[in-house]
Amino acid sequence: MEFLPLKEYSEKILVPEWLVIARREEENYVDVKEVRATSNIPQGYMIVDFKHSENMQSALEKAVFEKGRIIMAGTPGIFAIKNPDKSYKVLFTNATNPVIEYMIRNPDNSIVLGGDTAGEIKAAGIQYCGKSSSGGGSSLYYISHGTTPLLEALKQNKHRFSQY
Repeated sequence: MEFLPLKEYSEKILVPEWLVIARREEENYVDVKEVRATSNIPQGYMIVDFKHSENMQSALEKAVFEKGRIIMAGTPGIFAIKNPDKSYKVLFTNATNPVIEYMIRNPDNSIVLGGDTAGEIKAAGIQYCGKSSSGGGSSLYYISHGTTPLLEALKQNKHRFSQY
């Protein structure tokens, strides 16, 4: 499977071998099927979940064993949806549950980013007691840039106002 032809990326970015697809009818997902990741997704279907490959499981196991970082910024599949009454309906768990299980085994080095993600996990009844941040977008920006616009503005204000 040649999704990522450059070896340096193909060893770091793990692509699932099996996808879960479904059609959406109003608020429901119907005609749920498993297909190979190399398959064409039929018209009217969408990817809603996936199954972890052996490489993904090994990478998560290694992260726990070596006390590496596990970051979940959004659930990997359509894990749960919020109902009009603010409760959640759990839908697809193949991709999300294993990651959370590894995070529970590695709580000091794992974090859930985003209030919606944390809410979905809690609503599913999962006892995740690790770190979480309600600012998922800001956290991802910080991870990728080493700062945020807010931090930069505060630094500028400090310099500007410390002159007086």
